Amino acid sequence: MPESNNWPQSVQKNIDNFWQDTLLKSLPHWITPNLLSVIRLAMAPFIVLYLIWGMYVPAIVAFIFAALLDTWDGALARVRGQITGWGMILDPLADKTLIIMLALFLLVVYPFKILIFSIIVFELLIMLGAAVKAGQAPPGQNAIKKANFWGKSKMLAQVLGLVCAFLWLAVPLAWLYDLSVVLIWLSLVLQIKSAVSYI
Repeated sequence: MPESNNWPQSVQKNIDNFWQDTLLKSLPHWITPNLLSVIRLAMAPFIVLYLIWGMYVPAIVAFIFAALLDTWDGALARVRGQITGWGMILDPLADKTLIIMLALFLLVVYPFKILIFSIIVFELLIMLGAAVKAGQAPPGQNAIKKANFWGKSKMLAQVLGLVCAFLWLAVPLAWLYDLSVVLIWLSLVLQIKSAVSYI
């Protein structure tokens, strides 16, 4: 296969190597990828509470940290060879739970409600589709697929879009709102592309 067709895998490998050479090599062995996913899952309600209380800066910092944990647990799983069936369920569950909970908050306070509602609907449909596919899989066969390039790009656009939306709530500048709309729209396009690539 031509090298040009492998560039997403090459980027992923470079990111994994960066985290391995910096942060991950100092993590004790008892910190597993699944533990990082559980931490992300547990952080979701606290981030929402910060938002409800109007504590936007702590909420944004915690959300960015949760997003970084998402990159760390994947890199840790690949570097240590700790990719498990349970982890392949827990990781996307933590992602989608966090995004849906934050989007539900924005549904109340964000002007472009149909855009936020679309995020929630798409995430729920993907979760439902994954559950149906897993239920139809033959016994002993793992029906959960790894996130592809489009899915990871969608997550990045989603995180950046939501961060801009929260920043707009803290500092209501028009350009922050406009940027959040563009990024969230981009995340929806990437989400559709990712879903189509799995079919």
